Amino acid sequence: MRYSSPLVALAAALAFAAPAQADSISYVKDGDIWLSTPDGARQYRVTSDGGYTFASQADNGVIVATKGRELYRLTRTGEVVNRIITALGPIWFGPYEAAVSPDGTKVAYEMWDINGYRSVTYADTDNGGTDYPLHTGWGFPTWIDNATLLHSRAPNALAKDLIVRKPQEPNNQGTAWYKLDARSPLLDVAITDNAFAGIAGEDQQLMTIFRYTGAPGTGTPEPCYEFSQPVGKFEGPTFSPDGRRLAWGEGDGIWIADMPDLSGGCKLGPSGKLVIPGARHADWGPADVPAPRQDPPPPAPPAPPAPPAPPATGGQGPAPAPAKLTLTPVKTSLRTALAKGLKVKLANASGKVRVTAAYKGKTVASGRGAGTVRLKFTKKAVRQLRNKRTVKLTLKAPGVSAKLTLKR
Repeated sequence: MRYSSPLVALAAALAFAAPAQADSISYVKDGDIWLSTPDGARQYRVTSDGGYTFASQADNGVIVATKGRELYRLTRTGEVVNRIITALGPIWFGPYEAAVSPDGTKVAYEMWDINGYRSVTYADTDNGGTDYPLHTGWGFPTWIDNATLLHSRAPNALAKDLIVRKPQEPNNQGTAWYKLDARSPLLDVAITDNAFAGIAGEDQQLMTIFRYTGAPGTGTPEPCYEFSQPVGKFEGPTFSPDGRRLAWGEGDGIWIADMPDLSGGCKLGPSGKLVIPGARHADWGPADVPAPRQDPPPPAPPAPPAPPAPPATGGQGPAPAPAKLTLTPVKTSLRTALAKGLKVKLANASGKVRVTAAYKGKTVASGRGAGTVRLKFTKKAVRQLRNKRTVKLTLKAPGVSAKLTLKR
């Protein structure tokens, strides 16, 4: 969306400014449900198993989400509370455009038959068993309060664009409210006190802001201004809990704009701002974003093995101490040692040990073994020592050392 334009003579646009509130926007991104602060600064991934296509949040934080042909009730941290039983049968497709009531007890959703004819129906989120009628021909349910909804996308060109009704009302009842233009029907409408926003036309290239007075369904709403030139199409408008801001979707993510005060008459609102790139199906609610998940502490390192028990002494006193490691170099010449390695014999080694040879404090050869160990000199040491007549080395193994002089 690039700009908003007036439909009547209006005042100048307001600057974009978002008052701080502990509310949140739920949305879907890459098949998972997310929550974000309205400024997009803190985002929380609710699910990680993928496949979700739509989500709606109640005032108390309950989330109802669509996944395939199923509806699920979830906590804000992603736990599935229950699968919600729907009215979908073999000839029906859906559910679409699921909207949970503010108190989280009911969900309204669209479903289409095999001929593409849409209807709105309802379910209790806890599967309480209430039998709701099918409201045929309408779509895009949005809750006005816990007992009343607004439907849009009229079933035919002669019908009003909007109808106000209760979930339990028979299919042929409801209060038809407003019609914009036979060529540009309103669909996907969000409502707040004294204002509603609706996407106009099947191509979804305009989103109009209306002012109304009195209760929804009474009086004649007044178009105030419109947003145009979306990235792709407009979708899913949703008002902040206080009605002072409006969020909606475009092809590049979720946008937000401030709402002017329309209580005294139409005013021009400001242009929007892209806040959550790559997101779809925004739903604004008063519940806060959960605190970041805390990674579990790393597992404690395993306890060291207990030392082996001393051998039994048969009552003859303490067991003798283990014999000390000794090393004895095999006599050889400097030339042979540099070419083939320096042999060192070990005694009393408990497993393989590392033996090193140092010249003037620097290690020049090393090897590893339990009996006879061959210490190999490094290439650098070979170059350094091959022309010397006498080389004095210090041999070391764990807990023992010895001196050795090699002659050419």
